[in-house]
Amino acid sequence: MKLLCDTVEVSKSGFYAWSSRPESERAAENALITERIRAIYEKSDRTYGSPRITATLRSEGLGCGENRVARLMRKNEIVSESVKKFKITTTDSNHDLPIAERIFETENVDAVMAPNQVWAGDITYIATEEGWLFLAIFLDLFTRKVVGFSCDDNMRVELVLNALSMALGRQEVVDGELIAHSDF
Repeated sequence: MKLLCDTVEVSKSGFYAWSSRPESERAAENALITERIRAIYEKSDRTYGSPRITATLRSEGLGCGENRVARLMRKNEIVSESVKKFKITTTDSNHDLPIAERIFETENVDAVMAPNQVWAGDITYIATEEGWLFLAIFLDLFTRKVVGFSCDDNMRVELVLNALSMALGRQEVVDGELIAHSDF
């Protein structure tokens, strides 16, 4: 015991006084909160993190901050298991169909010297209250301006054709001098 007390630089009487002290009020509260954290965590199928657990504790009348909940979760190795969200894939590269050659390499974007020489197109999707909204755009690589776009609730070929039609209708394009590059 003497070696231990000398190592941590405390007296033997100080160590025995500390070890015989009753648990503090804060430590008792932390134990209660940790017990509730474990219950809420298990009830959520191990998906809740500190923000949601804090909100649940507050709704139950246990007043504590998110930092305290996060600290107690870390101390007790309670880590939320994130649920992988549904992800829409817009490009399916696993097919045996022929793939077109690259006419323009996007890595050489500095080679574009004037507007309406190269347009790049892409599709993205936006979560709305009514479901997914698909957005197709064409961007002029020289001006960085969106020259055409189209939105729809599906990802059919008309989505891209409408965006391209809008771009062609809005811009003055010299026949045979435009490259429309995309991975549609």
